[in-house]
Amino acid sequence: GTWRARSPEDLIRELEELSTVYNVDVVLLTDDYPTPDRTRWEKFLDLLIEKDLPVKLLMETRAGDIIRDKDILWKYKKAKIIHIYVGTEATEQSALDFMKKDLKLEESKEALRLLREYGIITETSLILGFPDDTPQGINKTLTLAKEYNPDFALFLAIAPWPYSDMYEELKPYIKVYDHRKYNLIDPVIEPKEMTLEDVDRAIINCYRDFYMNKFFEMQQTDDEFKKEYLMKSMKLMMSNSFIKKKLGMLGDMPPE
Repeated sequence: GTWRARSPEDLIRELEELSTVYNVDVVLLTDDYPTPDRTRWEKFLDLLIEKDLPVKLLMETRAGDIIRDKDILWKYKKAKIIHIYVGTEATEQSALDFMKKDLKLEESKEALRLLREYGIITETSLILGFPDDTPQGINKTLTLAKEYNPDFALFLAIAPWPYSDMYEELKPYIKVYDHRKYNLIDPVIEPKEMTLEDVDRAIINCYRDFYMNKFFEMQQTDDEFKKEYLMKSMKLMMSNSFIKKKLGMLGDMPPE
């Protein structure tokens, strides 16, 4: 129940070694919540700015911390943090409450807006396949995902692991007991008004519609770095990830 934080100085020494010895130029911070202590976090940013290493950083954090740090987001940018994942999880407050997420919808929306304002690439995820989900409800989620306008959106199938708080409540709706399928990609919960196949197809449609919309948006942007970053990423997603397999369920992949 306890943990020990590494010092900002120690982290900077490691980044410097990765850069100078191994020529690493992109680093993902795999701590899924690196920002709870603002003093420690800001010290890390200040040292990054001072060292000015040729290293770009990707990370994730909570929406509330982005809002808390709105006065120092310029430091995020100057420290070469280029891509931040912020959990949204749902576009209905009732779903967030069901998952016991200490998060308000407006926080996610505001955090994504602030990061866009500073030219930082944004990513979020949305969970689908709750017992009360309907095709109309999932379409509403897709519409709101476009309104939130992250650069990347992940549309994930809810996975009720047996040790999770929500397991007993979701148990009557579980149709798949092979835990290899509890991967946030394959639906295992069957909503009251949908089949597993319906949920799978809805996830496919969300990816297709969101990224087609994002593709056309990127044609209009003047931010050449973001355009190149997103276009390369979308091409990789469509050719090398689980999305390719899922899109294949709709028939042949469309011409490039």
